[in-house]
Amino acid sequence: MSRIESNTTYVPRMMRMLFPMRGGTLMSVDRNEPVYGVQESYGHAKDGTEHRWQVLLMPRGDHLAGFWWDLGPTTQFLMEYAEGDMRPAPPYFQPILLEHSVAECVEMAEHARMDDFAQRLLKQQISESTLFKDYARLIEQDIAIVKNRSVYGPGGKTQRNGYSAIAAGEQQRRLESIRGY
Repeated sequence: MSRIESNTTYVPRMMRMLFPMRGGTLMSVDRNEPVYGVQESYGHAKDGTEHRWQVLLMPRGDHLAGFWWDLGPTTQFLMEYAEGDMRPAPPYFQPILLEHSVAECVEMAEHARMDDFAQRLLKQQISESTLFKDYARLIEQDIAIVKNRSVYGPGGKTQRNGYSAIAAGEQQRRLESIRGY
């Protein structure tokens, strides 16, 4: 059998599409037909529960039509983002541009659906980054310079009000050395 029938007659209304679909909704497609794009994302089913949907964007004349497939409830597509933090897998978007058939696209989506490469890369970059620590230190230094504290003690007294020209020059030199200008 070379045709695939859709498993749904309902199309979620509030789902952002990769490309505008002006060619309508398809109820069946041929396995060997070329595909313009594949998208998987989340939307509400007819009963109000959130489901993951697969949409094959199929060329129909001058427009794209959608072949919708309900993959099931969102709870079936959970990934662990952090220790004990389970969230739905990210949406899947793949422009195909008529280079692959329906059967190939369905297989590619099945294989890449739960890919955690981006998640692992983000964890690694965050763990190796000193950006937040450096920024916090810079803010603390800026606050200390802007406060330009007054000094009272046995060695004398110095009263300051506001941001001094010397502190402004120091800050400018420090920023230039950090940026490498």
